[in-house]
Amino acid sequence: MHITIDLPYDEHLLRRTLRHLLRRSVLIYRILGLSVALVGALLALADGTRELGIVYIAAGFLVAVLSGPLLLRWVIRRQSPALTAAVRMTFTDEHFSASGPLFEARYHWAIFSSITDTPEAWLLMVGKFQAITVPKAAMTADQRQTFAAFLARRPGGHPAALAEPA
Repeated sequence: MHITIDLPYDEHLLRRTLRHLLRRSVLIYRILGLSVALVGALLALADGTRELGIVYIAAGFLVAVLSGPLLLRWVIRRQSPALTAAVRMTFTDEHFSASGPLFEARYHWAIFSSITDTPEAWLLMVGKFQAITVPKAAMTADQRQTFAAFLARRPGGHPAALAEPA
């Protein structure tokens, strides 16, 4: 297999990838926010603490609702300028490489702990919070089929198994 694709910067795809990576953190913030709102409801029912309860309810709902968009915005604003330039990706049986005007990286397939298949892209997961996005739209139908078949050949469906001796 030898596939090379050129990718322009795509903030929409970056946002979708980050939403996927941040979903656990956002869930924790939402649970905490709803817990604070519940405490506020209990305080509002108690005698003499109605105003404090309303403040807790409002603060809890604000945290639950705004945590996702604010966290996403914060992460996007802190992205390296190297990630806002065009990238060339090359896939071979041995490795994956990416290069841009400010960087060049080469990864052996064994580094990826998992590969997530979404409708728009494959996410090559290096860890829980780091992924390399491979957009399907940037590939031809034949390239998508070849790449999907390559990923399906991973022993046990786990790319790290590639490094293990047979």
